[in-house]
Amino acid sequence: MRTVAEIVLILPVAAGLHMAAFGLAGTPGGGARGGERGESVLSLAAVTPGLRQLAESWETAPPVRADPPAMRVPAVADVAPMPQTGSARPKTAEPVVLAPGQPDTTPQIAPPLRAKPAPVRPQAGQVARGTGGAPRAALATPAPQAGLSPGQEKSLRVDWGRAILTRVSRSHRYPQGAVRDRMQGRALVELVVARDGRLVSVRLVQSTGAAVLDKAALAAVRGAGRFPPAPKGLTQGRYSFTIPLRFAPPRQAGGSAARP
Repeated sequence: MRTVAEIVLILPVAAGLHMAAFGLAGTPGGGARGGERGESVLSLAAVTPGLRQLAESWETAPPVRADPPAMRVPAVADVAPMPQTGSARPKTAEPVVLAPGQPDTTPQIAPPLRAKPAPVRPQAGQVARGTGGAPRAALATPAPQAGLSPGQEKSLRVDWGRAILTRVSRSHRYPQGAVRDRMQGRALVELVVARDGRLVSVRLVQSTGAAVLDKAALAAVRGAGRFPPAPKGLTQGRYSFTIPLRFAPPRQAGGSAARP
C-alpha cells in the first residue's frame, strides 16, 4: 500500500505530466490541424525518457515490505520462591484426635480404719472400791447439752431481763429537782450486759422531755451495781436489753415500772 506521503508527492507530478502532454499537442510540429471536412487531426509526439520512467513508477505497485523478524525474548530463569518472613500469618495446625485412654483398673485400697474402743458404761448398782476399801457409787458421765432452739433462748433472755429489771428498780428514784414542777414522763433506756453480769454500756433511746428525768433514768441503771450473770445456755459474750422507766410525782404514783 502507498503511504500518505507517497500519494502527496505523486499527485502533483501526474498532473504536471498531463499538462505537458496537452501543451505538446498545441505546438506547430505536433499540434492538431483541421482536415478537409473540418475534422481535427491529433498528432502524437514521443514522450521523453524521464517522463516515461516517472509514469511507470506511478503505475507500478510499491514493493511489499516483508515483516520484520520477530524479536527473540530472552528466556527468564525460574526464580526460587522467597522465604516467608516472620510477619507471615502462621498456619493453624490440624487438630490431633486422641483415642480415649483405657480406664485405670487398679483397685484403690482404702486405708484401714482404726476401731474406736466402745465406751464402758457402768451398770446400775455397780460400785467402785477406793484405796480405803469403802464402796462408793460410780458416777456416770453427763451427756453433752444440745443446742438451744430459738424459743428456748428467748425464754432464757426474758428470765435474765427480769432479774436485771429487779436490780434497776431498787435504785430507781424520783429526782428532787422535779418535785416542785411535778414533772412526769417515760424514758426508754438501752443497756448492754456481759455474760458475767457486768454493765458494758447504757444510753437513752427515748427521752421523757425533761433533762432532769432523763438524767435520773441513766443514774438508776448505773447505780444498780453488778447484775446477775447470764443463765446457762446463753453463750454470747454480751446481750442487749431495753427497759422503760416511768416517773411520776410522789403524791400520784411513786416508784417506777420497767420491762426488758
